[in-house]
Amino acid sequence: LAIGVHARSDIGVQARSEQSPVAAVVPEASTARSDPPDAPAPAPTRFDEVTASVLASVVATGLVVSVADPPGRLLPEINLVLSPGEVMNLLASDDPETTAVLRVLAGFDAPKAGSLVVDGERRDALDPLERRRREALSTGALFDAPVLVTEQSVATNLELPLLASGLSPDAARALVAGRLAETGLEALSRHRIDALRDDQILVVAAVRSLMVSAPLVVVAVATIGFSDDTVGFVRSLLDNARLNGSAVVVVSDDPRLRFPDSTLAELAQGRLLPLVVS
Repeated sequence: LAIGVHARSDIGVQARSEQSPVAAVVPEASTARSDPPDAPAPAPTRFDEVTASVLASVVATGLVVSVADPPGRLLPEINLVLSPGEVMNLLASDDPETTAVLRVLAGFDAPKAGSLVVDGERRDALDPLERRRREALSTGALFDAPVLVTEQSVATNLELPLLASGLSPDAARALVAGRLAETGLEALSRHRIDALRDDQILVVAAVRSLMVSAPLVVVAVATIGFSDDTVGFVRSLLDNARLNGSAVVVVSDDPRLRFPDSTLAELAQGRLLPLVVS
């Protein structure tokens, strides 16, 4: 990997032809864009009004979510079952509704009613302090405004969720060094977050969100303006997560983040509806 580290505008990661799909490929920003390949139509599947299964990673029953804008508006009940490794691509046009639902799924906010069980944990019953801790770490959550300590280095940001999980500083540093080498981000390890470009911040946030394995991964990022290499990097991380048993919910209109065997659903007027693609 050839990575320029001389000036802010030169901090980049170039792909080698022999790199694995997980290797970081964050090229210099360019206005030229290649058309993404057509994604195969996902097969329709059930997820609303279902009977909870003991094999499921995520079971939401009668989940009532409050929307911040306008304040106090409640969405209709959500019933959702996701199995380990299942991906749900969610199409949504209402940002406040989408944000509200994903924050509840991630455990950042409490639902107004109903239950949410994620890998056996009653996520609807978390106490407020634990919710704030999870939001600060954002393990298993990748949003447009990533929770990164901008005045700290890339390596330090990647160590935080490991330290919070109970690892010693030495063990955390060793794991981060391995992950940086695996993804080809070693040359960025000492750079502060506020010295990076937007595409580099996205890949660092994606790596951090999955430094600790999570039974549920929620993603809502606007990737239309990013290169195929950058989006491909994020997708490869999500693909690895689902292969390791994480259920994944992706909110994106970008076909490059659509998995061919995923559930396709729509959040419309507060209702979570399955989409059947013919």
